[in-house]
Amino acid sequence: MKLLGKTRVSEAIAKAMADRSKRTGVNADRIITELAKIAFANAGDIIDPVDGCIKEDAAPEDLAAIQSIKVKTMENLGIERI
Repeated sequence: MKLLGKTRVSEAIAKAMADRSKRTGVNADRIITELAKIAFANAGDIIDPVDGCIKEDAAPEDLAAIQSIKVKTMENLGIERI
């Protein structure tokens, strides 16, 4: 017989998971929501490509995907755009 098929075991696991969720305020739905923010964030919607700053109209859920931004400036390398 499968271990999870035993009612006592599955009930104990469910109770432990519910207790942890209550204690931490974290559940599977919240984790999936936070991962989706990271997965579906579009840097072009968040970062201004000209100055590398956060756009003022960036959505809060998109900002959750950004920890930090580094801007590297480069001097003119003598290359002209045509």
